[in-house]
Amino acid sequence: MVLIGLVALLFLAGCIDSGKADQDAAVRLADNTAEAKIAIAFGEFFAGEKTCTIEDAVGIIVANDANVGPEIMAALEGNFEIAKKCFPEVAVAKEAKKTAEREYTISYSFKISEDCESPGITGIEPEEFLIIEADLKDNSTNITKGGFPDEETRQQAAAGIEMMKGQPKCYYLTSIALGMSAP
Repeated sequence: MVLIGLVALLFLAGCIDSGKADQDAAVRLADNTAEAKIAIAFGEFFAGEKTCTIEDAVGIIVANDANVGPEIMAALEGNFEIAKKCFPEVAVAKEAKKTAEREYTISYSFKISEDCESPGITGIEPEEFLIIEADLKDNSTNITKGGFPDEETRQQAAAGIEMMKGQPKCYYLTSIALGMSAP
C-alpha cells in the first residue's frame, strides 16, 4: 500500500514538474523574440536607475555643466526621491498563463512601486505592453500586443536601447527629477 502511494506521489510530482518545464520552455520561446529581447534589455538597463543616489544625480548635473539655479538644486533632492520611487521597472519575471495543451500566453508589463504617490510623473503607466502567445507543439510564437509593425521599427528600437546604454547611470532619473524641479 505504501509502495502504491509512493509511486502515485512520484507520478504526480513528474506531472507537476512537466507542467513547470513546459511553462519555462514557453517563456524561453517568448523571450527569444526580438520584441521580448528589447523589452528585457530595456528592463535590465532601467533596473540600474533604482540604485542611483542624489550624489549621482548632482554628479551628472555638474559633469554636464548644466546651468541649474539654486532654487532648482534645492528642490532636486526631494523630487529625486519621488522620481526614484515612481521610476518604472519592466517585469523581467514575466507572467505565463496556460491557454491550451502546451500553449501559453506570456505577458510583459511595467511595474511601479507601491510607494509611488505620483505614478504619472514618468509618463509610463503600469500595464501590459507586450503579450506573446507561445505554442510548444510547433515551437512558434505570435505577438498579440506590442509587436513592431516592420523590421525598420524593430531595428530603431534596438538602436535606441544601445543609445540609452551609452548614457551615464542615473541620467534618466536625474532628468525626471530636474523636470519636476523646474518652475
